Amino acid sequence: MFRLENITFKGILNIDHLEIPARKITCLTGESGAGKTSLLRLLNRMNEPDTGSIFYQEQLLGTFNPIELRRQVTMLSQTALTLPGTIEENLQFGLELTEREKESKDELLNVLETVLLKKPLSADVEKLSGGEK
Repeated sequence: MFRLENITFKGILNIDHLEIPARKITCLTGESGAGKTSLLRLLNRMNEPDTGSIFYQEQLLGTFNPIELRRQVTMLSQTALTLPGTIEENLQFGLELTEREKESKDELLNVLETVLLKKPLSADVEKLSGGEK
């Protein structure tokens, strides 16, 4: 899905060659300050590299409209972002933003079960703990 060639960024990243294959989910791990967030911001066109080329689906990343790209490639922050409302409203909002169809209540309940969140869809997100968010 992504290919990076000769990337440098603010003395934080120096990548000769990196390929990130098409998968449903890819996780980056590493020490604090290792450049994980910087890399993600480059892949989402929130920042541009100092040097080098980034390709997405074999096209230069710079040719993609950043908003359309972000609808295809989602970056999750380590700090939870929730909107006022219910768990269901927050889950559906992400789908709306990416122009996808809303999910059924049963599917949303399956998601909550998968992440071991034992709360009703009608629960107020502002009452969730940091870990629950």
